[in-house]
Amino acid sequence: MMDASILDFKNVSLILPSGKTVLDRVNLNLENHQSMTIIGHNGAGKSSLLKLIVGDKFCTEGELHILGHSLKQQTEKKSIQKMRSEIGFIHQGLHLVGRKNAIENVLMGRLPHNQSIKTWFGIFNSSDYDMAYEALKEVKMSDKALMRADKLSGGERQKVAIARALAQSPKILLADEPTAALDPKAASEVAELLRQLVENKKLSLITVVHSLDLINKLSHRVVIMKQGQILFDGDRQNISPTEVNEFYNT
Repeated sequence: MMDASILDFKNVSLILPSGKTVLDRVNLNLENHQSMTIIGHNGAGKSSLLKLIVGDKFCTEGELHILGHSLKQQTEKKSIQKMRSEIGFIHQGLHLVGRKNAIENVLMGRLPHNQSIKTWFGIFNSSDYDMAYEALKEVKMSDKALMRADKLSGGERQKVAIARALAQSPKILLADEPTAALDPKAASEVAELLRQLVENKKLSLITVVHSLDLINKLSHRVVIMKQGQILFDGDRQNISPTEVNEFYNT
């Protein structure tokens, strides 16, 4: 694996105990400070791909390396935890705690780096608070730091989820449908925010989206998946909107 690679799939397959093939001989490589946008129908294997990257699932066949770690069923738990601490995951369901305010939710991003009895009771040190506040500032939500998450709009909650991932000081950001359930204006704003953060902080970004309108805002590189396989992996300029629409309509 090249030193510049932070993600490397080599003929990776994921086969369920039932015998169903979820991912079929996937080859994928991502270098440091690069971004890619993954699109495909429901059931194409997009979310399963992300689960492999964070070690929630393990490949059945092939080789997988993330941030210098070889990921397989036998990989030591400590090695997986170390790798996960460097990956910020923006889940499709956000997983915010509604009764907690914005900064308390963002502080959860510090847990991988500061696991103590105090933090599990919600008591963090001043440096963690500084990093959480700075993350809220980066997503233009510092003025809502003390507002409960369940009182925020959909777009604001999404920004808090992004801030939580940033507070983790990640090398890679994974975003699974980060604009789902948002109106077009809010979705465009969140996509633009992600793009700016990746550029400014020199992060790597892997985004799964359904909205074709957002592809141009998120990254130059587009990966199209279907039935567990990669049909296209290249610059968005090398595939026309018509071709993408045809793929979705077949």
